[in-house]
Amino acid sequence: MSFFSYYLKRSSILLPLLVAIGMIAYFILLIFVLSYFAPLIPGLFAFPASSIFRYFIIPVIFAFPWILFVYIFRERTLNASDIMNAKGNLIPLRWRMLYSFNTLIILAFFIFPFISPPLAIFAALILAYRIVHRSDSIWQKSQGARMGYTLILFILLAIGPIYFTIIWFQYFIAISGIIFTAWWILFDPMYFTSLCIVNALAIGSIFHLSYGTLDEAGKIRHDTSQRLWLIRFGEFALFIIFWVVLNPFIPFFSLSLSSGSTLNLAFPDIIGFAGTLGNISYVNYLCLGLIAIVYLVKFVVGIGGNLKLSIIGILFTTSFLIVEVLNGFFSVSAIFLRPMLMVGSSLIFVIAFAISFFAAPDELIEPDQQITEEADSLERQVLEDAESVAEEDEGEEI
Repeated sequence: MSFFSYYLKRSSILLPLLVAIGMIAYFILLIFVLSYFAPLIPGLFAFPASSIFRYFIIPVIFAFPWILFVYIFRERTLNASDIMNAKGNLIPLRWRMLYSFNTLIILAFFIFPFISPPLAIFAALILAYRIVHRSDSIWQKSQGARMGYTLILFILLAIGPIYFTIIWFQYFIAISGIIFTAWWILFDPMYFTSLCIVNALAIGSIFHLSYGTLDEAGKIRHDTSQRLWLIRFGEFALFIIFWVVLNPFIPFFSLSLSSGSTLNLAFPDIIGFAGTLGNISYVNYLCLGLIAIVYLVKFVVGIGGNLKLSIIGILFTTSFLIVEVLNGFFSVSAIFLRPMLMVGSSLIFVIAFAISFFAAPDELIEPDQQITEEADSLERQVLEDAESVAEEDEGEEI
């Protein structure tokens, strides 16, 4: 069990609280950005002029379905996180940082703005049913009376979500245009951040392999958690260094000379193969080789057939570097490949979490052994299904 999961499990209400803070802050920022462009699109936000509606009531209403979902399934969500940590065959733990970052980006630009308003109406129905269901005085009445109370309560709770959803989607094209424009403008910096994460974790994998041992399942084990946290801190430090020193979008290192010109202290492109994202490409070449070495060593010493599902995560991780290497040497257009990698890696994370979520129990499980048993049974089920499909395919070919 991870340090963070331990304290979340000691107070499971902390997870919905964190989600509430994050989602409300997200919608406040989103509405602020959209309101900034409102003068360009007349009537974009026909909300009351009071800021309390724009920056409190609307964010709370749109964030509510996500908060309610996490609150209802908070134990299952925490158990799913432990299952993902216990069994990283689909996404190795050290690469999950990359996939979770890309998943948040996709959710923030393409899911939350368009799914949250209608979900808020549905959440009002769920909340009305739960209130009626948990009321002993109402639940003792007839079924028709309970349905009547649920309907009345739903109408009262859904008035706000319905009203603001109609206004929101009344200007759907305008809102979509602004969001997609922001995605297009910010894509390169976001993708550069993903590359920094990939490279930091690739270098960290060498230290994971050097200071750890491979068990019979091919997973890297460390003697002490202190050494593991030290490696993770080093990976985070490398990420910060790459993002600051090699950043082609923000001149962190520049000096204004007396002549009025600016001296850029970023590393120059000496060879001429830096590519569109600057000198991060040279680090990409090195880290692609490091990843190949790490998995070759793991394969040789016995991980072999146990790669199985993790090969998916490996391919997507190395694809980030391969695309940039090809783009640097052969001027391969990455205008379609880069978005596909970000979307694909986020889908891997969503699929892995969904598998863990549906396999997780509803009640909190404290001992790591029980979570590991849940994860083992999940892995066996997935692999047996894959083998049965392969056997059926072979039978059809025969």
